[in-house]
Amino acid sequence: MFVSVIVPTYQRPNFIGDCLDSICQNPGHYEIIVMDQSRDDLTEHVVRSKGEPCIIYQRLSRKGASRAKNIAIRMSKGDSLLFTDDDCLVSQDWIGAITGIFERHQEIGAIAGKVMPDYSRQSLLVEPRSVWLEESERVFKVLVDPWQVGGGSGNNLAIRKDSLKSAGLFDEMLGPGAPLKSGEDGDMVYRLLKTGINILYSPEVLVYHRAWRSREDNLRLSFNYGLGRGGFLTKHIAERDNFVYKLSIKLLQQTLKRLFTVSTGPARAEASYFLVGLLLGQILMAHHVITKKHSHINHS
Repeated sequence: MFVSVIVPTYQRPNFIGDCLDSICQNPGHYEIIVMDQSRDDLTEHVVRSKGEPCIIYQRLSRKGASRAKNIAIRMSKGDSLLFTDDDCLVSQDWIGAITGIFERHQEIGAIAGKVMPDYSRQSLLVEPRSVWLEESERVFKVLVDPWQVGGGSGNNLAIRKDSLKSAGLFDEMLGPGAPLKSGEDGDMVYRLLKTGINILYSPEVLVYHRAWRSREDNLRLSFNYGLGRGGFLTKHIAERDNFVYKLSIKLLQQTLKRLFTVSTGPARAEASYFLVGLLLGQILMAHHVITKKHSHINHS
């Protein structure tokens, strides 16, 4: 099976090289599509210095992870699409684990994997984020909170190209560099499930996430996570999705409970930032949905 590995990157020349090295250690038949949204040429120099014929470098004029992924999907030649982030390191059998599952289980349309913190590079000044440590394999066949499927994270996600034809491309309102800053991967997972695609979570599909953010960075990240989650909820509620409506009530209750039960300190601050982002994300997505609807009416 020939696969396409897609790596969006933005202003991280000090990370992208190690990420690519980890992918290139994998045996198999694949291409690596690097979607560079950086303002300078440093990332391009790092990527081209690898001299690997399997690496395809694409420079983009503006940032947006969802937009970058969608362009890469259209460029790709693989039967399946494997996504990771520029601040991640994939295991040496990452590609083989994914292709093996797809070849053995034709009923599986997408795979989410385990994400561990990269303790070898971790500083005492930073805290691990974007990790998912569940040890049990599980197949998701019905609607669930997409953030319970491998954490709803796009740093370790594989999708058959045929499955994407059913679910559609990434929502360019969501994700890093977009108006709503995150949530494009959780939204994709939800749309895959909604179209009847079975998703397997496998701890054997392993990626390491490099912990590099300070506590101040994590506050911004919590706000951005709230923005994306709020946007996701409003988008699907506007489509009269009763499951997501119930999900939104549950998430608000959980966030408020966390806010008022945790002790003062980083955990409470992050809950506060997430809540503000969650509410603002709903407002911004509602405005987008209404504007889009009025534009459609005016052109019809």
